[in-house]
Amino acid sequence: MSQGIFALGRWTSLLVLLALTGCAKSRVLGRSLGYRTLDVVREAPDLYEPDAAAMQAFAPDEEFRRAFVSTLSKSARSLGRESVALNCVASVLAEAMMEDRFRPSVALRRWVAWRCGSTTPNLGFRFQYNVCRSSWDCERALDDGLEGLSQSLNHHHLSFNYGITRRRRGQIHMQVAVSAGREVLLRESGLKRRYLPGEEIKLALRPLGGATPLKAFMDGGSGQVNVYDMPETSSPDWVVRHRLPSKPGRYFVEVSTASRATEGGRAWGRELLLFPVYVGIDEPESPEVTVSGFAANPSGDVAWSQWLKARYDEERVRAGLPPLTLDEKIVGLASARALLSAETDDLPMDDALSLKLARVGVQTRRWWQLHGEFEFLSDYLASRLDQPSVRRAITDGEVRRYGVGFAPRTSPDGQDSMFSVVEYLTQ
Repeated sequence: MSQGIFALGRWTSLLVLLALTGCAKSRVLGRSLGYRTLDVVREAPDLYEPDAAAMQAFAPDEEFRRAFVSTLSKSARSLGRESVALNCVASVLAEAMMEDRFRPSVALRRWVAWRCGSTTPNLGFRFQYNVCRSSWDCERALDDGLEGLSQSLNHHHLSFNYGITRRRRGQIHMQVAVSAGREVLLRESGLKRRYLPGEEIKLALRPLGGATPLKAFMDGGSGQVNVYDMPETSSPDWVVRHRLPSKPGRYFVEVSTASRATEGGRAWGRELLLFPVYVGIDEPESPEVTVSGFAANPSGDVAWSQWLKARYDEERVRAGLPPLTLDEKIVGLASARALLSAETDDLPMDDALSLKLARVGVQTRRWWQLHGEFEFLSDYLASRLDQPSVRRAITDGEVRRYGVGFAPRTSPDGQDSMFSVVEYLTQ
C-alpha cells in the first residue's frame, strides 16, 4: 500500500511554509526539482541498492544518527535498518523543500526514490523544519522534535528500511525521515538501471519473514508481461533471469508475494519491489519527463469511478478486449472495504472476497483486488499502470466486471489529505 506521511514541526505552520514560496515559477511546485536540488540528485550513482561507499555524500552526521536511533522503540530498532538509498531520498526531499518551500507530491517522491536507487517507491514520509536566525536555537529545537520525527517508524510491525537527514539552507533548518518495507532483499548490490536492447537482467532475491513464495512480473515485448513463479524448492534465495525487450524504452520490474489459497478462494499478493529499467535509452535527469500527467480530480465518486474505468478500458481496447462493466454490487463491496482501509493502516487483502462476492450474487472463479492511496487520481492511475501485475489484471481476457470504492483519509498528524481506494476485477 502506498503511504506518505507529512508532518510539520511544532514551531511553524503550513501557512508559513507556503508563504515562503516567493515569486512564481514556471515549473509545477511539488512535482519538479529546482536546479540546486538536481545537483544533489546527480551525486547518486546510476544503480539500484548501491553500496555505502558510493553514497557517502548522503550519510547523516554520526551525532544526529545516534540521537535519532535513541528515539526509536525497541521493536523499531530490531526491525529497522538504515538504507543508504533512503538517506539519499531524505536528503533530496529536504533540499527540494528548502529550495521551493513546497511539499513534494507522492509522484515526485516515487521518482526521487528510484533515482536514489531504492527499489521500493512507496515511502512513509515525515519532516520537521524551523526558520530562525540562531543556528544553535534551530538545532536545539530539532533535537527536541526527534521523537516526533521517528514516530511513524515506531508503528512498523514488519522489517523496514529507513533513511534520515538533517540539512540547512540559510535560516531554514530541516530534518527528514523516510521509510519503506523490507520484506525481500536483492542479494547483489549495485543493480544496473540501464541496459542494452535484448540484454538479460538477473535478480537474486531472498524473501524475509513471511514474504514467500514470490512472484516476479517483468515487462516483455509488445506489451506482454512475463510472469515467473518462485519454485517451492528455491530456498533461501531465488534467482530470476529475464530477457529485456529489443525495442528501446522504459520497462518495469515488479516482485510481489504470490497469491495463496484461502477458505473462500484466493488472496492476491502484495507488491514488494517495483522499479523501472531503461533499455537503449538514457534515464531522464529530471522528473518532469515522468511526473507530468497531472490532472485535477474529477468531481464526485461516480465521476472518479467512470474516469478510472475509462482509462482501464483504453488499455483493454489496445489489447483487443471489450470494455469493463461497472457492477454496482461489486462497487458496494469495494466501497465498504475502502472505508475500512481509510481507518486502518496497512489493511491486508480480503481473504474472504470470493465469499462476499457470492453473497451478493457474483459467482466467479477468477478475481483481482487492488488497494491503494492517492492525492490525485491521475497520479494513482500512472502508478498503477507502472505495475506489470496490474496491467496484466486489467487486460485479463476472462475479466469482465469492475468495481471501485473511495474514502477520504488523513495522515496520523492530520496534514496529508489522501484517499483510500479499493478495486475489484472479476469474471
